[in-house]
Amino acid sequence: MNFKFKLSQRLSRMRLPMLLAGALVIGCKLATNGPEAGLILGIDVAPARVSLVPSQSAPLTIAVLSSKTDSAAVALAQGSLQWSTTGGTIGNNGMAGGLRYITYLSPAQTGSYLIVVTTATGWPADTARINVTATPAPVGAQRRSWRRAKITAGQQP
Repeated sequence: MNFKFKLSQRLSRMRLPMLLAGALVIGCKLATNGPEAGLILGIDVAPARVSLVPSQSAPLTIAVLSSKTDSAAVALAQGSLQWSTTGGTIGNNGMAGGLRYITYLSPAQTGSYLIVVTTATGWPADTARINVTATPAPVGAQRRSWRRAKITAGQQP
């Protein structure tokens, strides 16, 4: 038998496995549509309560709990968020590490305001309460008195 006959026999036997492998590869590539966001199970805005003076800003973070935990799915879920406020303005600072960072700028009027973060469907949602007061809360409002304790030898503290 010559070389061409043997080669044609081998190629004819390899045709079926090659067709199956090619169909499998093409079928797998056609089925991928990219990452899916999954179901958003919860939204967490931190901090939940903030006290500010008029025209002061505060950073907030938004975390999304999704049924899919890969980074692409979390990024898609974060992209579907909507936020609003009853007073003041909200600035988007972007995403890092699966968290959305926003900045809230309080209005010039004192009062209590809400930041509401939700999805397009309205569920789930989370809020942050912003209290704008004319005077800032003092940093050292609590006084501590340090007394010297005398302990003599043999005495239990």
